[in-house]
Amino acid sequence: MVSSSGGNPDLITDGVNGYTFSLGDYHALAQRILHIVDDESESQRFTKSAKERIRDEMSLETMIARFAHLYRTLGDKHYKAGTG
Repeated sequence: MVSSSGGNPDLITDGVNGYTFSLGDYHALAQRILHIVDDESESQRFTKSAKERIRDEMSLETMIARFAHLYRTLGDKHYKAGTG
């Protein structure tokens, strides 16, 4: 569970791999906590979904590939602009 502020929604998709709540809405947070404690199957589903997302989108290999692509793109733009 994360507040829906800052970069948190980039990590958690509400209802898919966890829950979000509005910052300061302690009532909503409490409801979400009680729900997840009472619903073990949902808790397991969130855990599985979160692990899959981390594996697929945030693994070391994925991050290296993304940075390599970024650097190639930036290098191409620099070269095409005639500054290289």
